[in-house]
Amino acid sequence: MIKITVFLLSFILVLNATDWVEAQTFELKKDESKTVLVKMLNNEKLLEFRWTLYKNELLTTHRFYDDFPYQTVLSKKHPNDSILIKVANTGSRFKQAPMLLIKFVDFDYKTKKAKFRMMIYDSKEEIVLDFLKGDT
Repeated sequence: MIKITVFLLSFILVLNATDWVEAQTFELKKDESKTVLVKMLNNEKLLEFRWTLYKNELLTTHRFYDDFPYQTVLSKKHPNDSILIKVANTGSRFKQAPMLLIKFVDFDYKTKKAKFRMMIYDSKEEIVLDFLKGDT
């Protein structure tokens, strides 16, 4: 019983040790895109994000990052409520690589807009985000 308690406490501490910082909260209409320039060290990458369909409380999203297109279906229920993007491969055995998290927060039926929260994990503070298009 003591081992289980120690394991659970250490697990909770590890979860709280990751410092996610909110970068921006934004809303998008159908097919409206959010464009973010991700700057790190001597490298820049463009992230384009949009959604195309909301049906049965599922949101179909599209993103283009690192010269590759992705499609993800999100819901408001955890764990299918967010997209995790590994920004760079600078992580080591003891440090995590910088990451972006785009979380689906809500859908407003009146305005037909989806609300998202973008968060960043960057323990070394190497990443700068420039929001180019779709700022709300």
